[in-house]
Amino acid sequence: MAIVGQTRSVAVQLVVFDLDGTIIDSAPGIAATANAALAEFSYPPLTSMELAGFIGPPLRESFAHLSVDPDHVDDLVLAYRRHYAGGHLYNATVYDGVEQLFSELRARGIRVAVATAKQERFAVRIKDPENPARKAFHGVPRFPVDPALRVVADFEPYATPQVRAIPTVLGTTEAMTAPGLLRFKVGGQERTLEPLLEDPDHPELFLIFRDTTSTQDTYPAGRFLYAEMPKDGKVVLDFNKAENPPCAFTLFATCPLPPKQNQLDIPIRAGEKDPGLH
Repeated sequence: MAIVGQTRSVAVQLVVFDLDGTIIDSAPGIAATANAALAEFSYPPLTSMELAGFIGPPLRESFAHLSVDPDHVDDLVLAYRRHYAGGHLYNATVYDGVEQLFSELRARGIRVAVATAKQERFAVRIKDPENPARKAFHGVPRFPVDPALRVVADFEPYATPQVRAIPTVLGTTEAMTAPGLLRFKVGGQERTLEPLLEDPDHPELFLIFRDTTSTQDTYPAGRFLYAEMPKDGKVVLDFNKAENPPCAFTLFATCPLPPKQNQLDIPIRAGEKDPGLH
């Protein structure tokens, strides 16, 4: 048996299923069930960031990471299972198998693809071109282009590339390679960022960073920036091309977060602003 929620409130849904192909639940269903359990103990509903971290870990661990009384964790797990078994909180459709589900979705013009594998479960990212959220999307706000925020950085290679455990919105970590350090100046102030190699087959520098504009103007979790590989020890960082991560647009993405060494204490008023979608 496979279960998939029939919500169309967001453009992208996340459906989690076991290795045998059985779909366990979708992110909106998990949120509804968790919020019902939390309400029993007068806790507020999950925020978007809490929901992102709630999906993936074992249930008890997910509740333990929330701001709840530790003595309530086991009771919350029991309440979650009770509401989940009730099945009345979330409109779902039962299918005999994943292929039937995928065929129906594709027939409706919905794109379906396996996105990732974590903790012996796969995630399927579903993109619905008819979703109202997609049709109502009118672009991303941006800062005016600022030539001063296109800077040339000195690349300081590590003697041996370093493997970093990069945190994600799911509360997990992802191993990524850092080839060195970028040293640059903004407004006369010297700062550093550590780039990563996202795809060894298509080498370019990938920066996950956060700056002081994230408290108001830009997405709170941080932004991405791509740059060409070093040439003669130099790298051009054009912060006007800084972009939002996928999790700025949907609750159901699995975005990496800026490591501590990439959290700048200065404002970078360039690139994309927070789209304000959640």
